[in-house]
Amino acid sequence: DKELYEDLTDELCQKTRFVPWPSIGSLFNVIKDSELSLIKPTKYRGKIKLDGTNAAIQVKPDGLLAQSRTKIITINDDNYGFAKWLDSKKLDIADDCGEIIIFGEWCGPGIQNSTSISKIPNKIFAIFAIVNSDGMVISEPDDIAKIIKPSNDVFIIPWLTDEIE
Repeated sequence: DKELYEDLTDELCQKTRFVPWPSIGSLFNVIKDSELSLIKPTKYRGKIKLDGTNAAIQVKPDGLLAQSRTKIITINDDNYGFAKWLDSKKLDIADDCGEIIIFGEWCGPGIQNSTSISKIPNKIFAIFAIVNSDGMVISEPDDIAKIIKPSNDVFIIPWLTDEIE
């Protein structure tokens, strides 16, 4: 895992640099590659895929930055109101977490209107992972909750499946 996210570590150290969530191959390709002995046995767990829009929060010493799937966003150059929400929100983030990026889905009314999650009453930020400044990915829901506390519009996506190899 560390090799996959080494590039994120360098990017985390720059104040306003956009850091994307890396592409994740489909399980079909993982299985195909393992059958061809291209990868060693690996353990996986699945999380629910919400059909919102990818969003992230960079936690920096001097404040928070919002990003979409492709860029840093602001209240003047927003993505479905995520930057405006972040600007008005007081998040309960652990003081000792250091520089991190909180990755999730921004979901709700007006976002991906053809999906079921767009029918919920209010927009929510559903977190699936955190990347720290060492490039380590934190995806365990209980560990995420130690860094950022859920609220009425901040959720942590639970595991959907048991661990499989």
